[in-house]
Amino acid sequence: MPPHSLPSLLVVLVNFIIAGAQKCGTTAVFNALSLHPDIGVSVPKEVHFFDNDALFSHPPVDYDQYHRHFRPDDCSRLCGEATPAYLYWQPCPARIKAYNPAIKLILILRNPVERAYSHWNMLTHKGRETLPFGEALRAEPARLRQADTGQSKPYSYMDRGFYACQLERYLSLFAREQILVLPYEELVADFGQVYRTLCDFLGLPAIDPPTCNTAYALPYTVPLDITDRQFLLEVFRDDITRLERLLGWDCSHWLAVE
Repeated sequence: MPPHSLPSLLVVLVNFIIAGAQKCGTTAVFNALSLHPDIGVSVPKEVHFFDNDALFSHPPVDYDQYHRHFRPDDCSRLCGEATPAYLYWQPCPARIKAYNPAIKLILILRNPVERAYSHWNMLTHKGRETLPFGEALRAEPARLRQADTGQSKPYSYMDRGFYACQLERYLSLFAREQILVLPYEELVADFGQVYRTLCDFLGLPAIDPPTCNTAYALPYTVPLDITDRQFLLEVFRDDITRLERLLGWDCSHWLAVE
């Protein structure tokens, strides 16, 4: 048991976190797991507790603020949340480990080129990005330098795509069997099988899998430019190779130009 007092609301620790990556289907997985009778989930989906630096600036950490996002009756079930920034934000693995060393972590990884473009598309729809994609990529290093932490949650189209180094941070602190890493392509191709894998990982009986709802996916106003794709393939090439070694995956299709 971690060395902190238990909250007055939720009287168990959160058991699992869908920690990323952003724009890789975390909402679909969260929504599906929320329908399982043995799972209680946070409100809202993204709690943003472990990536909130202010909450950790003056120990001891008030975990009651975290548990307020769960219902008191969830203590009889597995409890989980989904904040995709946890994979990316550097201090998160150590903070999660201090909270619950036995927690289970679910990661979903998508072709980082496609992920970057989907990320940019989301911000343009929200009006938070006015630069064309290619210009936004060129502006990213300067944007990262301007941030106090060297990381930027909104403007990290490339930075969030270096999965190998992000995964290595978690593997340095958690046992491999505590981390389930799923390819986004499997989520799209056979959500039923992915759902059964998730239930097995969480130690729960599999129920009939719900439909994978992608209604929240935003349409693209323009296709990804081939020049931008080729640029990103070179940016991510070495990290993809490292990821293949870490996971035993074949990611050669991620490196295809088209």
